This record gives sequence, C-alpha cells and structure tokens, in this order.
Amino acid sequence: MDNAKARVKLASSNNDIIALLEGESEVNIDATLHRYEGDSRSVLFAVFNKERTVLFEDKFRHPSRANEIRIFDSMKQQASDLITPPPVYLLHNDTDHICIKIFMPIMSEGRFIGMVFGETPVDYDELFGDLIDPKERWYALTQGSVSDYINQNNLNSWLVNNTQIATAGLTLMQGINPDFLKLQSDSFMSYIYDAIAVVMGISFLFVLFAGNKVLVNPHRELEISQKELATKTVN
Repeated sequence: MDNAKARVKLASSNNDIIALLEGESEVNIDATLHRYEGDSRSVLFAVFNKERTVLFEDKFRHPSRANEIRIFDSMKQQASDLITPPPVYLLHNDTDHICIKIFMPIMSEGRFIGMVFGETPVDYDELFGDLIDPKERWYALTQGSVSDYINQNNLNSWLVNNTQIATAGLTLMQGINPDFLKLQSDSFMSYIYDAIAVVMGISFLFVLFAGNKVLVNPHRELEISQKELATKTVN
C-alpha cells in the first residue's frame, strides 16, 4: 500500500497534469499516468478537475461514485486550508474484488485544482501466503466496525484480533479457529510431557548405572574408615 500511495502522490505533483488542470497546455494524460502505474499496472488511475469532471479514468478501475463524490467535496473544501493535504483511503470490498482506493488532491500555489485517484488491488493470499488456512486462520481488512464485519460474515465462533492501520483509517483483522488453538495447545503440552518423561528416564538410568561411582554413600564410607582404623590399631 505504501508503494501505491507513493505513486499516487507523485502523480498528484506531476507538472504536466497540473498544467493541464490549470488550462495552460494540452497533455496526453494517459501516457503521463502510465509511468506511475507500476509493474503489471498495479495502480489504476483517474483524474478529476476542480469541477469534478473526469478528465481520465482507467477502464479497468472499480468506480464508487457516491463515495468518490463525498470524498471529492470534502477534499475540495478542506485541502486549501492544509499545508500538506493528506491522502484519503477507501476500502472497496465485495465478493468479486477487493481493493484500496487512494485519493490525493492536486494543488497549485496552495489552491485545490483537482484530484487524482489510484486504485490498487488487495490479494490476501499474496499478502499472507501460507499464514492463511480456511480451517485455521484468516486475515481481512475493514474500514468499518470490526463487530459488524464479524456479524455480517458469520464469524462469531472465531477468535478475532485486530490492529489499526492509523494512517489509512483501516483495520487489519486476524481470525483464529478456537479448535485449532486448542489442538496446538494440546500438542505443545504433549510435547512437554514427553520431554519431561525422557529427562526423568535418562536421570534414572544415570543414577542406576553410575551412582556407585559418582555419588558418595556416607554410611559405606564410614564403614570403610572404621575397618582401616581397626587394621592400623592391630598393627
């Protein structure tokens, strides 16, 4: 996500795009944005002028018009009052596609002149790899209430931990199957018990076969000393 944010910020400060929005020159905006798309077009762009007219929109992106209008209007109202306007994040999450949308104002001499949008896909399998197992654990992002996500997806039987991603306003969740956790705990305790049994067995054998040579029996030593003293007295 940091990589995508960096690409969107670079696009928002591109002089050719700023000149286009200021009406100073004509620009092949598609070719200009192409340099920021990354490998395999990992970021899909759109550009809006200050009137919210779409100047460019990647045909493969996933529009969310109502949210985009709300974010645009809020950004237009506030951006000029900020020294460094921050990006705004929106999580698009449905059964067919999960992505993070990053909105960045385009500024010129402290004035809001438009907005650039970048969309980057979220692939949980790619992010978490072998950590994901449908029967044991899962990971997910939400921009709303964690409890709402759990209820909406019938995950109440799972143990869910969550961590805030402060700069993005997102929450990373981890779900763990309680049965798997108990199995892991039982397996660990079984390992501990087996290890203790092995140690005790080795200790017993050590005492049994080497005890007479290593350990001192005070009664036996006293008996030997008495016999040696008696022998010396007789002589």
